[in-house]
Amino acid sequence: GQYGVSRVMYSPDGLKVAGVSYTGEAYVWDTRTGKRLSHFRLTDTGYGVGGATFLHDGQTLAVVTTTANARGG
Repeated sequence: GQYGVSRVMYSPDGLKVAGVSYTGEAYVWDTRTGKRLSHFRLTDTGYGVGGATFLHDGQTLAVVTTTANARGG
């Protein structure tokens, strides 16, 4: 798609949806209007965004980054 989103998640109240990508970007949209409310990119880290979740306040988006150096044990 236009945004290259790999995962999506809804805020607790369902009024926002966030999408994250492995290219290090995250977006937030208003579910009622479809308007993009926010966009940010992790710069100069070399990490992508592996996942995210809204905190209970419905305003804060917690982001999990990925790295090619991660190893299983």
